[in-house]
Amino acid sequence: MKKLISCIIFTLCFSAAFAADYAGWSHTGTAQQIIMDRTKALFVFNDLTANITYTTDLDTIETALCQTYENDPVALIVDTVAKKITFALLQTDAKGYIININNSLNVYVYVFNYNAYMPTLHSPVLNGADCNSTAIKVKIDFTPMAYRLNTETGIVERNFTLKYKTLRWNEEAEKLEEIEAAYSIDRIKTPYNNDIEFDSIFIDTKFTLSGDQFATPELKSESDVIAAVKPIIKCVGELAPREADNERDKGDDKARRDLEGSAPVQVNLRAYANTPLARDFTWFIYDVTQPEIPISYSREQNFNLTFRNFGKYVARVTTTTADGCVVSDSITITVSESEIDIPNVFTPNGDGINDKFCVAFKSIIKYNMWVYNRWGRLVFKSNSPDNCWDGYIGNNKAASGAYFYKIEATGADGKTYKRAGDINLLR
Repeated sequence: MKKLISCIIFTLCFSAAFAADYAGWSHTGTAQQIIMDRTKALFVFNDLTANITYTTDLDTIETALCQTYENDPVALIVDTVAKKITFALLQTDAKGYIININNSLNVYVYVFNYNAYMPTLHSPVLNGADCNSTAIKVKIDFTPMAYRLNTETGIVERNFTLKYKTLRWNEEAEKLEEIEAAYSIDRIKTPYNNDIEFDSIFIDTKFTLSGDQFATPELKSESDVIAAVKPIIKCVGELAPREADNERDKGDDKARRDLEGSAPVQVNLRAYANTPLARDFTWFIYDVTQPEIPISYSREQNFNLTFRNFGKYVARVTTTTADGCVVSDSITITVSESEIDIPNVFTPNGDGINDKFCVAFKSIIKYNMWVYNRWGRLVFKSNSPDNCWDGYIGNNKAASGAYFYKIEATGADGKTYKRAGDINLLR
C-alpha cells in the first residue's frame, strides 16, 4: 500500500526508471553521487528536473517529513511496502534537504546544479622549456562546490586530464612509437593555476585539457602546437646468425640489449631517435675494464662491428640537437671464454646422427686440424672448427678403424690448445 505523507499534500508524477540503487539511494535524471551512506547523500545533477529516492532499512515507515535546511516543506511520496521515500528536487541550486522518518531517523541530502559550477578551461600555454623538461601553464577557473551534510562540511573534488602526444619505446617492435599520454589533475577543490613539468615531450604536440568528471559532454580546451626540445634515443644490437651445429654459446638471436656469444661475435648496432630533432649520432665501444679507451668509434646511426677478444663490452650511442641537448643509451656485449671438446668416435653412416668428426668449440679464433690414417698419410685437414671431416678420403669412403688427429687452436681469451689423439671411425 502507498500513502502520501507531506507537509504539503499534492501528487508527484515521476519516472519508474531509476538509476542503479547505491546503498539505498537512487535518482532520475543525470547525476553523480559523491557521498552516500545510511544517513546522508551528496548529488551533483546536470538538471534539477529530477527525483531522489531513499530506501530505508527500518522495519516500517510510520511517518515521514521532508524540509530544506531553510525549513521550507517538501512533498514526499512514500511506498511503505518497498520502504521507499521519493521527493522532487526544488529548482534551486546548492540545496540541502532533511528527511525525518518515524521521528527517530534524520537523513540529510545535499544537491548541486552543475550548470552553476561549470569550469572555465583556459588553453594550456608553454611556460618554458630546456633539455630536461617542458613547463606547461594550466589554468582552470570554477566556483567551489561547498556543501554541508548535518555537521559534515566539505568541498567537492574535481578531476581533470591533460593529454598530449609523445614517443614511447616499443621493445617488441623495436621502434619509437607515437602514443597519447595523459597527466591527471585530480582532487582539486579550488581554482587551479600551476605549471606542470613534463620530461617526456619528444615530438611537437598540442596539449588538450579536459574535464571535469561531471561535465556531459566533457569540456575541452586545446593549446597551440608546442615544439619538442628534448631528444630521446634507444639502441639495440642483433647477433649475426651462426650456422655451425658444433659451436656452443652461439647467443640468443632474440636478445637486443644484453648480448652474449662465442667469438667472433658479429653485431649489427642500430640507434632509434626522434629525428630530425635528434640529428647527430656518435657510437663509442669500450671494454668495461677500460671505459676511457674506446676500441671502436662511429658517426653512423647504424653500423656493424665484430668483437674478437674475450671480455665484456659496452656500446654507447649519443645524439645531440641543434640547441645542444644531449642524450645517450647503451647495450652490453659479452664474448665467451674459449673451449674445445673433442669426441673419440663418429659414425658416418648417413643417419644424421654423429655423421662427422666435429670438434665442439666456443670462442675459437684460430684453428688448424690434421687427420692421419694408421700409416701416417694425411687424409683431412681444416682451418676452421666448423669444417668437419665427413669420413671420406677424396671421393671414397674411409675404412672403419682408428685415425690420428692433431689440433692447434687459439681462443679469444688468448688460451692456446694443442691436442692430439685417436678418433675412431665406425660404419
